[in-house]
Amino acid sequence: MVPTFPTTINGLYLYLSVALPYLGLHITRFGVDAAKVAAIMALYGSADTPETYLFYKALWDDESGSRTKIVKKCLRTFSDTLKTKLREVYNDIPASRWTDTDRAKFNRKTGLPHSTSSPTKEINDICLTDIEPRTNGVIHFYINSRNDGKRCAISEAADSLEITYCVVEGKRKIEEAMVDKVKKSCYSPDECILRQYFTTAQFKLNIDPHLSGYTLKCWVRWTLIRHPNLAGAWSGPHEVTIG
Repeated sequence: MVPTFPTTINGLYLYLSVALPYLGLHITRFGVDAAKVAAIMALYGSADTPETYLFYKALWDDESGSRTKIVKKCLRTFSDTLKTKLREVYNDIPASRWTDTDRAKFNRKTGLPHSTSSPTKEINDICLTDIEPRTNGVIHFYINSRNDGKRCAISEAADSLEITYCVVEGKRKIEEAMVDKVKKSCYSPDECILRQYFTTAQFKLNIDPHLSGYTLKCWVRWTLIRHPNLAGAWSGPHEVTIG
């Protein structure tokens, strides 16, 4: 049986990014204990709230120094606690209230019988991308689809964004100490080895600040977490100088 929760750090992060907002939105229909859901949201927290899941996830994502064994242990502890509490909530939802959409969001085979249909059409929305470099290697992204005007939002045909990127020589020439981190050139997303997924249309990349002055080159596209074969076309290349 396929497990409810992904087994990788980034997989669980993407799962929670989708499942928790959906749980909060439908708490009344599910008829679950609001206090239990509130406790889960408190554990989930934010990147700025110490001793929460997102706080340790942000530390783990920062490869410039905070990705330590202690951080990994704390992240695993919060992850396990969240999964335990979510299982309790899922088990409290009456079988008759589960819909196909609920099962897809929570990855649960529970409740009454349901159809096995799944999306088959490739996403045809294009990522319209604005990039804003900040200091210390932080780069902000603001993305929408051609159907959303100027509003940053995930395309209706997708549930996440995929970005692939690399650091290339720009105004700053490659130094000997950087030959393993900086490429001379990059002409397609297939040449990139760095890849991340986001479930919000506004996000940031944390690049090693020692790479300031080099160029970040990236491509982005809409995708479906459970159906990556239906991902849309790449938008790019986009280039920005790392601050």
